[in-house]
Amino acid sequence: MFRYQITHLFTDNILASSNQTGHLRTLLLKLTDNNVHTKLFAFLTTVHLLHKLDGKAQIQFALEALHIAGIRSLSGVEDISEQEDLMVRPHLCPPANHNQLIHQTFQNLPTGKAIVTKPHSQSALAWTQISLIFDIARIRKPDGDALDWFSDKVRPRDEVRLFLTLSQEPAGFVGLFRQVYTIANASPNVPVLASSILRSLFASLQDEALVFLAGVWSSSLSLMSPPLKKIALLHAAAFLEAHVSEGDGIDFQTVLPALLVSLTDQDRGVREGALNCIARIRLASEGQLKSVYRFDAIYGSSNCTCL
Repeated sequence: MFRYQITHLFTDNILASSNQTGHLRTLLLKLTDNNVHTKLFAFLTTVHLLHKLDGKAQIQFALEALHIAGIRSLSGVEDISEQEDLMVRPHLCPPANHNQLIHQTFQNLPTGKAIVTKPHSQSALAWTQISLIFDIARIRKPDGDALDWFSDKVRPRDEVRLFLTLSQEPAGFVGLFRQVYTIANASPNVPVLASSILRSLFASLQDEALVFLAGVWSSSLSLMSPPLKKIALLHAAAFLEAHVSEGDGIDFQTVLPALLVSLTDQDRGVREGALNCIARIRLASEGQLKSVYRFDAIYGSSNCTCL
């Protein structure tokens, strides 16, 4: 609790400083410091700062943190129990009091205990990284931004910017969530923990979850591997199946072009996943259709100059 209060004060001082960018850069570099206490404190402060920022600044800060931390999977810890998952689940959507949320997250996950009892252990560092991933998955899409969900023009992981030439393109949110999705799905050793993070991510995306998944399975980036594309298609099939069961009259023809792209994939599992989704879209079309799924979000508004 004491260390949590210190990070709260430290965060406020950074944001109030006239050299905010310089302090943020220094903080992020401490995520790889050789001193374990410095590194853990940097992760705690980074998580706290993530809640203080908003909009594009929040997204850019999260991208920097993920890149510098070099997180590839949820490793170095044992999976959480079903009971712990239930304790984390109510806090997947941020309440008004973000400070309370951070404290609850550290308490409900083994993060706080690991830091206090075994700060030099690999699990202590791993749990602080996982707490960061949890909170990044809760970030909301910036209001008013028309995102290009299918763009592969996302920042490469090997590009270090450190707030020197931060990108302003909306694709930053798409790239950030693709990274979180990749990390969670690269962690079969902790299925409950990975599922909790994915549940948080989909809760943030809400009805745009399907178009996000379409951007994953149709991507040409090497990061979006055939196994990940197959997982994305499985998640999409579950999304579509839920709408078929509800009979809510949504026409999903807008994602058919992305599925047709997957039918040309060299991987048989990707092609089969696309066919499963198309079958569910056909079932949905048999009822009375009332609206078209995310037409403007996928194809742009009628006055868009980039069609």
